[in-house]
Amino acid sequence: PQMAIPVVLDIWSYGLPSPLGIFKNGGGRAGRPKPFVRRLKLGLYDRWCWPLTSCVTVVSEEDRIRCETAHPGQRVIVVPNGVDCQAIRPKSDHAMTSPVLLFTGDMGAEPNVEAATVLATEVFPAIRREFPKAELRLVGRNPDPRVARLAGPGIMVTGAVPDMQVHLRAATIYVAPHFTGPATRTKLLEAMAAGLPIITTSLGTEGMKVQPGRDLLVADQPADMIESIQTLLASQPDRERFAQAARHMAEVWYDWSRCLWPLEPLYQNLLAPKPAVAC
Repeated sequence: PQMAIPVVLDIWSYGLPSPLGIFKNGGGRAGRPKPFVRRLKLGLYDRWCWPLTSCVTVVSEEDRIRCETAHPGQRVIVVPNGVDCQAIRPKSDHAMTSPVLLFTGDMGAEPNVEAATVLATEVFPAIRREFPKAELRLVGRNPDPRVARLAGPGIMVTGAVPDMQVHLRAATIYVAPHFTGPATRTKLLEAMAAGLPIITTSLGTEGMKVQPGRDLLVADQPADMIESIQTLLASQPDRERFAQAARHMAEVWYDWSRCLWPLEPLYQNLLAPKPAVAC
């Protein structure tokens, strides 16, 4: 039975692999077993809370389809992640002296640990050979020891920073090599709003309205990511084109003023008086 008071469940990246599958597959590229107990708890919570829920909100059409497949008849509404475009000033000068590659996020989260490791060990060395003054910045709170150990010549691991826009303005290219696990897209949206050319993976763009090759570049293997970075670093017009396209997408599709519009009618509907049942 549903609760007497309407309950809205907000979830993201629904349909992750089962706890047993995660346990069997180990830690992916970063090499640490993933938190089996935590995933098991989330699975139990999922079974418990769905019957009590009036509506579920998700951040992408892919999530909506997975939810409705797993829970037929459940009401599911898409409310995409957003960004405050007025609060983030887009980068205007894309001339390059020393290239700066930027990756941001919670550096203790397993998908980000893996992405940072791939960047630092498989991608950046090739970039550094061609551009000796290149810099890789891994910016975000809670750096896992595996991320902290990546710091070295040309690689900065910052930990928490008071103002992310300092690093967004300094960046030449935003790179997000997500190969496994959920990606919330929030950091991609910030980079788009900041007017940065972006390189990510197919997983990184899941649920977004972007068109690869027009709004950003998609590279699903480290070798392809290296090639994409080299292409952008060699061409200021290409950097400017992708930067303008990214900012345009952020303004048109992902500003909070657009993303949040489904919530008000949803709440009004849930709180509307229900007709009395005749005896």
